[in-house]
Amino acid sequence: MLNRSFLPSFLIGTLIVTGVSQVFAQEAPVQPTQTIKELQPTEVAAIARGTVVKIESTTGTPGSGIISDSYQEGGKNVYVVVTAKSVVQDKSANYDIVTPLDQGNKRQKIRISTEKDIDQLADEDIAIVRFQSTRTYKTAKLVVSPDPTDCLLDDPQLCNGVYVAGFANPPAGSKKLVFHVTQLKRKDKSQTYSNLPREYDFTGMNGGPVFDGSGRVVTIYGKTDSQKKSVRKRKGFGSLHRFRIRFDSTPPLLTISLRSPTPFNLTEEEDGTAVEVVNDQRASH
Repeated sequence: MLNRSFLPSFLIGTLIVTGVSQVFAQEAPVQPTQTIKELQPTEVAAIARGTVVKIESTTGTPGSGIISDSYQEGGKNVYVVVTAKSVVQDKSANYDIVTPLDQGNKRQKIRISTEKDIDQLADEDIAIVRFQSTRTYKTAKLVVSPDPTDCLLDDPQLCNGVYVAGFANPPAGSKKLVFHVTQLKRKDKSQTYSNLPREYDFTGMNGGPVFDGSGRVVTIYGKTDSQKKSVRKRKGFGSLHRFRIRFDSTPPLLTISLRSPTPFNLTEEEDGTAVEVVNDQRASH
């Protein structure tokens, strides 16, 4: 359980799910409905490039996550990442956040506190992770519907998602970072049109964002190790109201006119050792 003295001002009045005890319950702010437009696939990829993180574990398979909000604490920026609970479920592990590239700087690799920086939702495969940095990173827009059952009523196929983004795992022995954006299949959106070679492990995309056509995040991607259809129901973000994350209430964009007949794929590889290691663990708290 997080100590209340560690909570930032925007988290005071939230429901802390660790231990399943309600503390200062309060609704999260929802941004007014606005006019949205469809983006080119490369524009969606640019949003992903600036907001998707890799989550590395000392005991398990790496996964991905999306920066969804931020706040100030102790003169530093604290960033809120939404990911799959399965990515950070081992309480005996240590976790590192590999940040997006920022204004030509190296990526940061930031050690977080398993006890203080991770909240897991008991009823579904979603977790909240926080990391601290002196740098400024972008945040993605999350879509939430007013109905408490969220996007399941609108579309059981991953909430009208069009693209999935994250860090695939490279072949065994490789130290590369593999950033990947691909399209979801239209009929079965638990599957993708990814063109990654067979030796790349797609499970690294677990916990990554699913974007609609306007570049907003509608849910979190989840896969089993064998890449078979996940048995977990993707519920969108209705259960995250308790964390005071700012949401967009405009419904997911269904338009797909800008997608070409050839499925969109983007893969960027870089040296995974060329990062700035920050063993923070929120030691200042």
